[in-house]
Amino acid sequence: MPKIIFITKDNNEVCVEAEVGMSLLVTAQDHDIGGLPGVCNGCCSCGTCHIELMPDETRKISPMYSGEKQVLETLRKRGEHSRLACQIIVEDKLDGMRVKVK
Repeated sequence: MPKIIFITKDNNEVCVEAEVGMSLLVTAQDHDIGGLPGVCNGCCSCGTCHIELMPDETRKISPMYSGEKQVLETLRKRGEHSRLACQIIVEDKLDGMRVKVK
């Protein structure tokens, strides 16, 4: 199982084992990582699973589709490496990935 490191809103690092095929949102919720409520249940419509990837991690994941981009454009705290955790599916190549909860 790949390990994902979540950096919480209070800057604590929590390393969890992630199930391949699950989203980062589900992974965070399964491991009680706070700050990612996923109000829309992972439907890419609310932005409550906003995360920021480390710059070198963006090449490991699939490109953002237009719906995710539209949701992110509504968020005040979005940045260059912002993504929605519900749209990133865990793969083995993500082992060691660090994501910041926004």
